[in-house]
Amino acid sequence: MAIKGVSLAEKEPIILKSDPAHPDQIKKELKKRLADIGDPDRRDEEKPRIEDAIKEEAGEPTVFHIGNLSRADRIELGDLNATPTLKDGGISMQMRRTQRAYALVERGLVGWENMLSGTGRAVAFKKGTGQVGDSSFKAVVSDECMSHLSQEVVIELSEAILKKNGMTSDMVGNSEGQSPPLIEQSSENSTARPAPQNNNVSEDAQVLPN
Repeated sequence: MAIKGVSLAEKEPIILKSDPAHPDQIKKELKKRLADIGDPDRRDEEKPRIEDAIKEEAGEPTVFHIGNLSRADRIELGDLNATPTLKDGGISMQMRRTQRAYALVERGLVGWENMLSGTGRAVAFKKGTGQVGDSSFKAVVSDECMSHLSQEVVIELSEAILKKNGMTSDMVGNSEGQSPPLIEQSSENSTARPAPQNNNVSEDAQVLPN
């Protein structure tokens, strides 16, 4: 069988699992509300109405578009593996997990739809200019746009970008004693959507058909 390369699609639309409008979040909230209804017959009767109410409350999801990483990006991100530090008389390799996640999103996020600020204002997606390596520059997600993404959202997006590009956290530096890998099996100082309610890294994002 021939070796298959990574996707060459220009961009792939996804909905993060932490988005309140993600189908899994809708199901979770529906189950929670139905559990408060003791009578099984009434529960079945109320289910469609409650589900519609949850969807209305959640609103339209934020759709992110992720793309392929360039060869230069892959090399640079591969170097963001770990930083040696002295610990207990020896050397401990501490992974730059947050730095790497932001770098992945800056390079792998190519657009979004329905991103709202904390005041409900639509936020346009913009590209900026970032440095790659020591001297070359390329278009990356602007600082203004990145400021609308919470750290939890950045980490979740970085997982999706790694997966799309056929990479794992091992390929961008993962060694013994470090923080958990980015991929697991299983701000405007605002509350821009999607806004995760906890610090847990979510599972796979929903990939939408092109």
